[in-house]
Amino acid sequence: MTTTRTRTILSALATLSLTGCGGGGGSSSSTASYTVGGTVTGLTAGRSVSLIDNGDNRYAYVVTGNGAFTFARTLASGASYDVAVGTQPYDQKCSVGSGNGTVTFSDVTDVSVACRDLGLTVLHTFDSSAGDGALPLAGLAMDDNLNLYGTTPQGGANGYGTVFKVDASGNETVLHSFGSGTDGVAPRSRLIMDASGDLYGTTYQGGAYNFGTVFEIDSSGHETVLHSFSGDTDGGNPTASLIMDASGNLYGTSSFSTIGISGTVFEIDSGGVFSVLHSFNGSPDGATPVAGLLMESGGNLYGTTSAGGANGSGTAFEIDARGSETVLHSFGSGTDGTNPQGQLIADANGNLYGTTLQGGASGNGTVFKIDTSNVETVLHSFSGSSDGGSPNSALIADASGDLYGTSQGGTTGDGTVFRYVYR
Repeated sequence: MTTTRTRTILSALATLSLTGCGGGGGSSSSTASYTVGGTVTGLTAGRSVSLIDNGDNRYAYVVTGNGAFTFARTLASGASYDVAVGTQPYDQKCSVGSGNGTVTFSDVTDVSVACRDLGLTVLHTFDSSAGDGALPLAGLAMDDNLNLYGTTPQGGANGYGTVFKVDASGNETVLHSFGSGTDGVAPRSRLIMDASGDLYGTTYQGGAYNFGTVFEIDSSGHETVLHSFSGDTDGGNPTASLIMDASGNLYGTSSFSTIGISGTVFEIDSGGVFSVLHSFNGSPDGATPVAGLLMESGGNLYGTTSAGGANGSGTAFEIDARGSETVLHSFGSGTDGTNPQGQLIADANGNLYGTTLQGGASGNGTVFKIDTSNVETVLHSFSGSSDGGSPNSALIADASGDLYGTSQGGTTGDGTVFRYVYR
């Protein structure tokens, strides 16, 4: 068993000036040179945004309208470029996509500057009556151009859910509708994206045996089922997001099986080969993992089960690079939390943090820490009143190590967003 852990969580431009709106095109000289440019979108009429080169305000240029722009000074092939926002409208935020790279024997035309109004904006409202998806449950993925990607468990052309894309201007495209043939149905998890822009996710049901799938959607929108769960030794009914390592191997959890095992941790390698890393048996190793995994730099995986363990109330576990599982903590002793359902996160020192749906001093869930010696500490027990209760999602942390999350309940009964500050 590991006792010391260091974990990580598993997303010079030459001097230039801007001409404003206009097309690109390389200049002719004894040495070939090329331009850098792109488009500005979303800028409110009468507003302006300045773009700077490599953080140097001497080369700022004010853009006063949407459309194409091209830097005036040309670059030789092999030169690097880096475009950033200098000043922006008081009521908008402008972001750069595909803003840095290296010129390679052609003009650069794909730098995007997207400006958006401050505050909450509804980018898309789903309408299943028009073939759109319905009732999205999971979070989103984002590419370098600020396009958003997600899933819905219902709706779409067949009524069994979709994979969708919403661009920076709010235009939605259904990339795939589930429920055709042995395709999966009812995706519940967040998508992940690789460096090529391909998307990966899971469906809770459907596939060849109706126990769910792991799927890939390529950049052209074509779907491939990477694995159909049988409900046998491979498990079934995955609910959590996948993770991917630097070699392109995928890892995830399934929560169910028909043959007496209580869920699995699985891998699909970069060649598409599926393997079970661990099968849960209830006690003492845990049962029914519904959360995603965390991978540290050495390849060890960390996660939670919502049930099982020594007390029947869930576990936090580690699976090392050889596939050997260690129970780091069994929940449900005394005023400990019970039934964790959120993904674990780690700090720079290797301490793990998470939430439990129930248990704690008042029975309404906890925020907990597991240190590198596998000692668990309840950081907060939810009262079920003003501070809410029953958190079931992953925490996030800021640069200072303060923790943030969501819970149900609260003073209105409609839930809370909370912060936990500690030394």
